[in-house]
Amino acid sequence: MEHYSPRQKKERRKQLLGYAMGAAALLVVAGIGWYVLVESDSKRLDSNLCPAEAGPSSVHVVIVDATDPYNAIQWRNVRNRLLDLKEDVPKHGLLAIFSVTEGLQETLQPEFELCNPGSGDELSVWTSNPELARRKWERSFVAPVDSILSTLNTDEPRRRSPIMEAIQAARARVGTYDTGDRKLLLVSDLMQHTETYSHYGSRPPDFERFESIATEGKLSADLSGWEVEVLYARRRGAESEVQGRRHIDFWDQYFLQSGATLRRVKSIDG
Repeated sequence: MEHYSPRQKKERRKQLLGYAMGAAALLVVAGIGWYVLVESDSKRLDSNLCPAEAGPSSVHVVIVDATDPYNAIQWRNVRNRLLDLKEDVPKHGLLAIFSVTEGLQETLQPEFELCNPGSGDELSVWTSNPELARRKWERSFVAPVDSILSTLNTDEPRRRSPIMEAIQAARARVGTYDTGDRKLLLVSDLMQHTETYSHYGSRPPDFERFESIATEGKLSADLSGWEVEVLYARRRGAESEVQGRRHIDFWDQYFLQSGATLRRVKSIDG
């Protein structure tokens, strides 16, 4: 065992203290560097709060069929699901909300289209400002979603329900984003009704007949790789004679032919 004089011990303590301070300084520099990198990356966002160069990390599309009103119970189910979805979109994931109206144009403009800037939960209090990030998240992402939900339910039924055309148009709007994580939430009674093709009077709709007019009527959509969830609004009028298991089977075939996977159908009754 080595023995040190009091003077040597003092010098050794100074040496160890210097090492410790040097290590601490390196940690601080590394933390500052990481913070600068994260902050500079967060500033390279486009007008939709998406990464300007890489684009969204995922795409989450909501299509609300607003051609027929939802009763209070149904709309509460819709709102609850959309509020949950808002929390599920990951950081830099795009959320786009579309409303289907009878006067649908080929170019469908979203009611809401923003990337989630992140709530700050993943940030360290030592190298960043989680509270500032959370306030930005609530102001720029959460509040606008909550606001738009109050405007989507219609008061009066419309004469046309171009659901398939809306799916096409929404797909065209977000189709340029290069991401493998693509999800569609469709809120609708699924009663397609236009001059080209209608589910009224077709109890249940015949998919083979649909296929014969789909190409000519431009009703097909390329949804390769998409996962689909449907909130299926049940009706009590003429729609009730069409809706049911075989009606859902029709849409299952529609999405399968489009390259998508129908993951879930939840009926919302009222």
